[in-house]
Amino acid sequence: MKKFLKIKFNNIDEIYLLRKKKILIFLIFLFSPSIICAQTFSMDFPKKVNFYYYASFLKINGFLKVTDNKFIINFKNPEKSKIFLQLDINNSNAGFPFATYLMKSPEILYTDKHPFGYFESTKIIKKKNFL
Repeated sequence: MKKFLKIKFNNIDEIYLLRKKKILIFLIFLFSPSIICAQTFSMDFPKKVNFYYYASFLKINGFLKVTDNKFIINFKNPEKSKIFLQLDINNSNAGFPFATYLMKSPEILYTDKHPFGYFESTKIIKKKNFL
């Protein structure tokens, strides 16, 4: 007859904690290859980039709608990572109607001719003590 390892628990909470640890370890091993190997990501949310500015003493919030995005992450050398965004300027908002009208006007962003804006990162810096 085989002997089994017997562990004595003081209360039911210790049993649940052990089960949670086992499940967590299983999930880490299950998903870690996809996290380590994957290099290109995209975001589902948020679908907009918020910004704010001051008009006199008022803080005004606006947003630029994100229609497409791509994150190329280099885990070994984070400084070589890239971020790409496509912004739908026509469906963006500068906080109130007159400011939105001015933002979309030919003198500023000229959305009739250029309905989309594109952003590509030029430099990414890893924060110290972050991941």
